[in-house]
Amino acid sequence: MISKTVVRWLTLVAVVGLSLGVMAPAHAGEAATIVGSGSAATGGTPFVLPHTNNPFSSTGVQIVSQTVKVPGSSKVMYISVSAVAFTTNSTGGFAWECLLDGVKCNSGHTQDSDGDQLPAGWFEALSLVGPGEFGAEPLGPTAVTYQWCATIDKTRTNLHTVKIQAANDNEFGVNSNDIFIEGVQWKIEANQPVGFNKENTACVHL
Repeated sequence: MISKTVVRWLTLVAVVGLSLGVMAPAHAGEAATIVGSGSAATGGTPFVLPHTNNPFSSTGVQIVSQTVKVPGSSKVMYISVSAVAFTTNSTGGFAWECLLDGVKCNSGHTQDSDGDQLPAGWFEALSLVGPGEFGAEPLGPTAVTYQWCATIDKTRTNLHTVKIQAANDNEFGVNSNDIFIEGVQWKIEANQPVGFNKENTACVHL
């Protein structure tokens, strides 16, 4: 069992990493403007991702929702998130997706660690399950971070809504394997990269 000191340290790593921008280096050209930030599930009540809530059959659990106003010249948005995930009875993993104004930040397909192709837009944030490891021990608090990059379609008000949804990527289908997420921190930035065009958004997509 991981001690409370380690739990606090893991949470601190996630928060500091986000606040300092220690994520995928996607920025290019002019400095990005922070247009939004926030936190959720920091008071001891985590988000619960039931084993039935997976990216193949559900839209996931919403862990971030914020409407922001960007400078009128902004062309690209960077959405950074950190969180702490854990289980109480066995190891497990989860996936998440980002939506900007209802459009997937990443429309491509990726595979999870079990070789399954996830639905478009979903990315496996954490997977610690393997044939020889399953069910041995609960997964202690584990910090995860990620950053999406998405093209901004100009609106009359320059207002845009960002949402992040998470789902249980339960690769072995065990009924009791629920995932918990807490300490969610996010930061939303916008800028106009040098040499920007629709075909080269300076975004890095996996």
